[in-house]
Amino acid sequence: MWKASRYNVMAGFKDQIAVHNLLTHQGILVSSSDFELLTCVLKTPDDYQKSRFFSGLCDKGFILPEETDELQLLEELKNKRLEEKKKVLTLTIIPTYQCNFKCIYCWENTKNENDNMTAEAQAKLIRFIEDKIKNSSSLEIDWFGGEPLLAFDVMQNLLINIDRICKDNSKPYVCSLTTNGYALTEDKVRFLVKHHTNFFQITLDGDKELHDRNRPLKNGAATYDVILRNLTAIRDKIETRFFKLLIRLNVTEETTRNTKEYFDMIAKEFAHDKRFAVYIQGVEKHNEVKFAEMHGKYLEEHEVTESLYDICIEKNIMTSALKLLEPGDLMCKAMHDNSIFINSQGEIYKCDMDMQRKHISYMGSLLEADQIELAGEKYDYWKKIMNKLDYCDDCLLLPLCCGLKCPYYNTLNPRERCELYNNLPLVKNAVKTYAQQNKYQLVNLQQTKEGLWN
Repeated sequence: MWKASRYNVMAGFKDQIAVHNLLTHQGILVSSSDFELLTCVLKTPDDYQKSRFFSGLCDKGFILPEETDELQLLEELKNKRLEEKKKVLTLTIIPTYQCNFKCIYCWENTKNENDNMTAEAQAKLIRFIEDKIKNSSSLEIDWFGGEPLLAFDVMQNLLINIDRICKDNSKPYVCSLTTNGYALTEDKVRFLVKHHTNFFQITLDGDKELHDRNRPLKNGAATYDVILRNLTAIRDKIETRFFKLLIRLNVTEETTRNTKEYFDMIAKEFAHDKRFAVYIQGVEKHNEVKFAEMHGKYLEEHEVTESLYDICIEKNIMTSALKLLEPGDLMCKAMHDNSIFINSQGEIYKCDMDMQRKHISYMGSLLEADQIELAGEKYDYWKKIMNKLDYCDDCLLLPLCCGLKCPYYNTLNPRERCELYNNLPLVKNAVKTYAQQNKYQLVNLQQTKEGLWN
C-alpha cells in the first residue's frame, strides 16, 4: 500500500508545472498535459504501482509506503541539521545601530548618535573569534544594523583580521550584508567581495515616487537615484561573478497598483546579469510599530506576491527567496549551538527579539569578561524551548522550520499561528525560483522509451 507525501508542493512555471517535495528536497517539471496524470497518481498511487514512472516518483519522495511516518522522518532530519550546525560558528554582527533612513514601515529602534563599535570592542571580538574558530569547521558572518555601512571602518578592521584568523587556522568563511544600498559604492563592494562577501541584500521599493516616499533619508531627502546609480555601477564595474545581489521589493497594497514601471526598469537594467535577482516580500501587520501612515496599506493577500513573481518570470528577471527549500532553512538561528548576535556595544545575544540585558537572550559582554562561553543556564534555555507547537504538525511548511521558526515567540503566544502556517504562496514563489534556475528535470510521464529519470 502506498500514499502521497503530505509535503508535495506544485507551482505553475510558464507552461509547465513544478513539483517539489519539502522533506526530500527533490523536484521535477512536468508538462501541463502530464499534470492531470500526476494528480491521479498522487490521489490513488496503488493504482499505478506497475507504471514505469512509479519508482522514480518514490525516489523523489512524492510517494511513500503507507506505513511511513513522515513526522518521525522530520524529527530525525531536524536532529541531523542541528548536529551539522554545531560545527559552524555563525555570527550576526551589528557594527552600528545608526541608520540614515526613515522607512515608514521600519520596526527597528535606530539611533541618531554615533554608537559605532569601539576599538576596544573590536579587539575583544577579534580575540573571541580567534578562540572559537579553533573548534569550528567554518565561519559564517551576517552584517546587519542599523545600517552597517555607516560603520564601514569597523567592518574593514574586523574583516581584515577575520581573513587573517581564518587563513592561519585553515578555516573557510563567508559573509552576507543587509544594507539599504545608499552607501554601497563600487570601492566598498570590491573590498567586501575580496573578503568573502558573496551575498548582498538591498531594497529598491517600487518606482522612484513610491520608493522615495517609503524610504527617505532621515532629513526627508530622496534615495532612489543614489541606490540605482550604485547598483548599475556594481553591474558595470565589478567583474567577478562570485556574488549574488538581491533586490528586495517590500510590497504594500499601493505597490500592487503600480508595478509596470518598476519591473520594466529591472528587466532593462538587470535581467541580463544573473548576479542580480529580485525578492518580493509583503509588508504585513506585525511590522506596524512606529508609523501610523502605513495604516490600511498592509498587504493582506499572500497570493499577490506570487503574481508578482510570475511577472518577473515573464520578463526574464531572475527571482530569489531569502531562504529556499532546504529542510531546516527557516529554523530559528538561536537553535544552532554556535549562532549568536553581537551588537555595537560588544554585547552577545542568542536571538534578536529583544536585545536588552534584562532579556533571557543576553549571554554576556565582550567588554566585561575575558572569555565568553557559549554555554550555561541561559544558553540551555534555548534548548528547553526547542519544541514545536501542536498545530505545527498540520503545517505544510513544517520541513522548512521543523517547528522552530521562532520558539521564543511561541512561548509567549502559544495560541497564535505563526506567519508561516500553511503559507503556500511563500513556498510556491521559492519553487518558481528553483524552476527558473533549472534545478528541476523535465519529465515526460507518458513517454515509452527508457531513460525517463536520466
